[in-house]
Amino acid sequence: MRWGNANNQERIVILQNLRQRQEAKLGGQDDEHYKNFRVRIDSAFRQVFEDLFSSVALHRIHEAAGFISASIHKPTIWHPDEYAMVSQWENEESLKAFFGETWNQCVVTRGGEKFIVACWVHHYESWDQA
Repeated sequence: MRWGNANNQERIVILQNLRQRQEAKLGGQDDEHYKNFRVRIDSAFRQVFEDLFSSVALHRIHEAAGFISASIHKPTIWHPDEYAMVSQWENEESLKAFFGETWNQCVVTRGGEKFIVACWVHHYESWDQA
C-alpha cells in the first residue's frame, strides 16, 4: 500500500504499523541507526524538486523492512537551496538491505541529477541515554 494512493483509513493503518515498529526493539538491543540525507538543489528547479521530494522520496522507504520513521525538512533563510531527510532504522543491516552496497553513500535517483547540485549522507547510531 502506497501513502500517496491510500485513503484516510489506510493511512491510519500505515501510521499504526510505523508506531509498532518504533516501539519494538530487536532482541532488546538499542542499535538504531539514523541516516541524514542532505541535498543542495538548483533553485530554478525548486518546485519540481519539492514535489518529487515530498511525494516520492519519503514514501519510497516507508514500507522497507527495518524502517522506523523519517522526516523531510525544507530550507531556511541561511541555506535556501538545501533540503534534508532524516530516517531512522532498526539497525545497520536494515539500511544495507534497503539501500544495497551504496547504503553509506549519497545516491541520486535517475533524473535527479538535473536539479541536484550537491548531496551528502551521514549516518549516526542511537546514543543510549540510560
